[in-house]
Amino acid sequence: MINIKIFIVLFASLVLICCEKEKELPPNPNYQPSGLNYSQIIVVQINDITNSDGNIQTVLYNNSATWNADMDSHLSENMYSFIETPANLGSIIVKFDSIPVGNYAISLLQDENSNGYMDMGGFLNLFPQEPYGFSNNIVPSTSAPSFNECSFSINETDSLFIEINLVQP
Repeated sequence: MINIKIFIVLFASLVLICCEKEKELPPNPNYQPSGLNYSQIIVVQINDITNSDGNIQTVLYNNSATWNADMDSHLSENMYSFIETPANLGSIIVKFDSIPVGNYAISLLQDENSNGYMDMGGFLNLFPQEPYGFSNNIVPSTSAPSFNECSFSINETDSLFIEINLVQP
């Protein structure tokens, strides 16, 4: 009989403890949930992928000197940041995290044969033979666009969403 009384007292105490309303704390104005700080993030949606051959190289530049060097060489050696992901039909999304304040430009290449660079062909090997794209959806006519044509700015509170359509050769 005593065991039943002890059980009832313990059970009732447990119910009271569990049902007690939690005290609400005042909101902290400086609180930022871990992993959810969306400032200085660039999300790039790459559209018009017409085949799943090779990889998509998404290259982020932060100045015109490195941009010009890579545009001349058709390589991606001087970039600020680089993301390579398998090509999928339609669209894909890539994300650059923790980007400092500044001006940036993006170039894209669907490296269909996975050789690491833009294949050129045609008259004097001047014409791209693989899909490519640039921020601001610049479509060059006779030469690669300039950093300024493709550039955009990011500040300490920005979270940018950029859509780039691949140009098919």
